[in-house]
Amino acid sequence: MSKQGWRPPPSSWALVAVGGAIGASLRYSTEQLLPWDGQGWPWAIFIVNVVGSFIMGGFLGRLSLLKQAPEYLTPLIGVGFLGGLTTFSSFASELDQLSRSGAVPLAVGYTVASVAVGILVVRAGWIVARGKRD
Repeated sequence: MSKQGWRPPPSSWALVAVGGAIGASLRYSTEQLLPWDGQGWPWAIFIVNVVGSFIMGGFLGRLSLLKQAPEYLTPLIGVGFLGGLTTFSSFASELDQLSRSGAVPLAVGYTVASVAVGILVVRAGWIVARGKRD
């Protein structure tokens, strides 16, 4: 069947919901532990995005080693958990707040660090997951 007519099985929706609930709960907990008042470095979202990037790299690295991955993995972990844990919208909102408060250099630094570190830890996760195979 072509991708055009393909629909995920109902169990995929449940897997995404469960993974998303766990990921979003961890993100919320991190934000409670490291509250941000709109000034300074937004550590909570930076941390969850970096950790999520590392996990994504590891997840994809492991999947690349499997001849056939179990169908539940991508909806549960790749879409649900990591989608709930990481957040582009909060990152963008923090950048907006920093910029509006006049902390433009900090906003630029946060942007560069988030993207650069995110890319590096995706690769690190991939390397760790694949071991010496890569």
